[in-house]
Amino acid sequence: MKYVYLIRSIPFPDQRYVGITENIEKRISQHNNGCSKHTKKYKP
Repeated sequence: MKYVYLIRSIPFPDQRYVGITENIEKRISQHNNGCSKHTKKYKP
């Protein structure tokens, strides 16, 4: 199963990122830990 997700930055609420993944838990963890170059500066 594939998931489409939208992330909104807590400290920068105008910043949003939309993505697709098969493992939502892993992908959100990657975003929150700064592993994604597109969202790294907006991580929690």
